[in-house]
Amino acid sequence: MLLVESNLQNKRNEDQGEFLDLRHASNMPLKNLGYDISEYSFANLYLFRQTHAYRIVWENNVPIVIGKTRKKSYFHFPIESFSCLSHEVIANRIHQYGTLYPVPEPLLPLFPQDRYKIFHDVDESDYVYTVEKMRSYRGRELQGKRNLVKQFLSNYSPVPKTIDQSNIEDAKLVLRKWQEDVRSMPDETDYDSCKEALEKFEQLGLWGYLYYLDQEPGGFLLLEELHPKMVAVHFAKGLRKFKGLYQYMYSHAAQNMPSHIQYMNFEQDMGNLALRIAKSSYEPDQMIHKYGIQCIDK
Repeated sequence: MLLVESNLQNKRNEDQGEFLDLRHASNMPLKNLGYDISEYSFANLYLFRQTHAYRIVWENNVPIVIGKTRKKSYFHFPIESFSCLSHEVIANRIHQYGTLYPVPEPLLPLFPQDRYKIFHDVDESDYVYTVEKMRSYRGRELQGKRNLVKQFLSNYSPVPKTIDQSNIEDAKLVLRKWQEDVRSMPDETDYDSCKEALEKFEQLGLWGYLYYLDQEPGGFLLLEELHPKMVAVHFAKGLRKFKGLYQYMYSHAAQNMPSHIQYMNFEQDMGNLALRIAKSSYEPDQMIHKYGIQCIDK
């Protein structure tokens, strides 16, 4: 669990830097870092900029993202290789901006445990599956998913369409109906972020599919390439009345994935039990933990 900083730290972060907006996209080469963590995506940062109060500060022409978690702890991460940072720079930034987070697990050897506290929150870990698994749901553990797809295809003749400007209003219609299905207020879901993603999908480098069932738009996926081997599934929305639709959409997307993509990152469950059960039911091949780094007081 991320530790809560002092009120002084909170105030300092809220007063620093620039608000994140679309003009920062060209200055933040996140894909070049090659990390598997879903936060290393400009679209993710932009679409949830209000949720996490993201701001950008600059040090020697390097952008540093500062923000706060859903549990109100402040953090930062630089858009540069962690291996380039001295312990002095790391310590100064932690003091200035809060916890260094999220750090990929392969980079933990850069942070000796006699200098740093290292921790992670399972609520924020990303669920990752191989494209091969999601194509066909092979294996006894995923037999239920295969059966759902089979039943779905016996009841419907889905027509997938690449999302573009000609059908974006149909995708928004799905989103509105999905919001009605979940019976929650928009500010209790990711409705606003998803709506903005649909409106700005080209600017944000997103792509995906819209699925028609009996000529009715029934579901969609919005994805982004995190790096050459992995895509993030940022949004998956489907109408409840179409049983098996989600399982079909994931399988279809995997079957049509560019050949260089090996993994699909379905992001975190945020501690939501229903999401945890749903994502775990696909038997993740990896759980990508996101580590926080703080200095040990001496």
